[in-house]
Amino acid sequence: MNWLTLAGSLAAVLVTAGLVKLLGLGRGDALDAATACRLAGDAHVGHRFVAAAIARDGRSALVEGGAGEIALVRAHGDKWVTRLLARPLAARVEGDALIIAPRETMFGATTLTLGAAEAARWAAKLQDGADA
Repeated sequence: MNWLTLAGSLAAVLVTAGLVKLLGLGRGDALDAATACRLAGDAHVGHRFVAAAIARDGRSALVEGGAGEIALVRAHGDKWVTRLLARPLAARVEGDALIIAPRETMFGATTLTLGAAEAARWAAKLQDGADA
């Protein structure tokens, strides 16, 4: 491969990436509590979600239903995905962050920066085995 062709290709990729970032493409709006509850309710018919803990970056949230069910809402590209979380669940606190590893391996672990106290409160809820 010619070095000039390689340099031109690299420059084109960098310009495209810069334009995407400048235009804000590929990044949806940040979550708020009402939106997180609505997204979880839309995805999981028959469940009514009433409270949410939003990560500081606005890209993920834990939502709790009136019957104690908990769902995880997180960004996936410019869309949102949700999963109901069956308890007890592997969850650990590291500083201000709560790290959740759902049983669904294709969904992967999620880190929510909630603050130390809030992360510890949610970790206890997720580990309590209420759904078992």
